Amino acid sequence: MTSPTTPQTVAAAILHAIAAAPAAFDMGFWYSPTGKQLNLRPDAPVPDGVTLDVAAWAARVTGWTLTTGGHATKNGTTKHVGDICREALHIDGQSPDLFWMPDDRVLTLLRNLADQR
Repeated sequence: MTSPTTPQTVAAAILHAIAAAPAAFDMGFWYSPTGKQLNLRPDAPVPDGVTLDVAAWAARVTGWTLTTGGHATKNGTTKHVGDICREALHIDGQSPDLFWMPDDRVLTLLRNLADQR
């Protein structure tokens, strides 16, 4: 699996992943149910009852394995999914509004970024 590398291709990959599993998208939590031990590889299906926010989806589509507490691992490195998302979408660290937007606004932002309006 080749991971997307530009903000536009990452946004498009997130939209594609969410379209394939819309019930697994929820901006209410990094991922839910919170406190659940995860070892969710990027190529594994999201289990029933688990939801992911945009940061967790960004981590997945760029090849990270979701773990516990909003973190992910890749090649022996652990990072918070918010940091992974900021890097992947080239979001300024001082502009975290994306993480607090409702679902529909996040999808609109991703469509605009991916030029899929």
